[in-house]
Amino acid sequence: MAPTVALLIGSYANLMLVIASLLYIIHAVGHFKNIGWLATGCAGLGVLGLSVSILFQWLHPATITDAVDLSFILGLFCAITVIIYLFMEKWYDARTAGAFVMPIVATAAIFQTLGGTTETITASHTWQILQNAGTHLYVLCSFVSVCAFIWAAFLSVIYLWHNHVRSYMFARQTSDWIERRMIRAITLGFLAFTLAQIMEARFSKLFFVDDWNRYLHSLGMIFVWLFYFLFILLHRQFQQRGRFMAWYAITGLILYVLLLPELHTGWPMEN
Repeated sequence: MAPTVALLIGSYANLMLVIASLLYIIHAVGHFKNIGWLATGCAGLGVLGLSVSILFQWLHPATITDAVDLSFILGLFCAITVIIYLFMEKWYDARTAGAFVMPIVATAAIFQTLGGTTETITASHTWQILQNAGTHLYVLCSFVSVCAFIWAAFLSVIYLWHNHVRSYMFARQTSDWIERRMIRAITLGFLAFTLAQIMEARFSKLFFVDDWNRYLHSLGMIFVWLFYFLFILLHRQFQQRGRFMAWYAITGLILYVLLLPELHTGWPMEN
């Protein structure tokens, strides 16, 4: 049981490292502050999960042997490299090197996932691994997006309440603080939701029974994506703030929930 858990944790950790490398590249190109802290967070979660996986494999090896598995070495390399990089990032307060260091780590993580074991890798086996990784990524990103949108809607409710009573009890700085957290939550949820839709478009046949249900779900999720994209566009380009954006975030969550296929018996999903 322990080796299986270790491999599962390691797979998710490698996934987070790959996502972090992409975010570091985006941050280096566009210098988006929110993308920067999101990249650091993904790298931190990745190295934490990888460290736990390595510890499990060391305490409970799958087989008793004197040989050292290549996947264990690659995992150790990724963990040490990311830890050193995160220390340097904190020390120098700069993320510029992440666009160069993290892609190397991501390459090692991908190689570990696809071919870093003693098992012979065939074309069909590799495709099955990719399908499993795509399914896990879809589920993980969907979960993150739902949690982020729920948190943003909750902050929006708190913001509206603060905005109503702040003349008596709360300072304007408190409302601004809540609004910034709401925007960050929406940004995180939108990025995770976008990645989930990309994975679903590639592996959607694994989730839905027939094409009609898949098309209906995809159409609804595209509408949700456009809704949140307009939210970010209004905030970034047109500097929209305040009560309108709070109500917009609440409406977005309601729309997302109403379009979830699990709420409609006419949209069955495979087990």
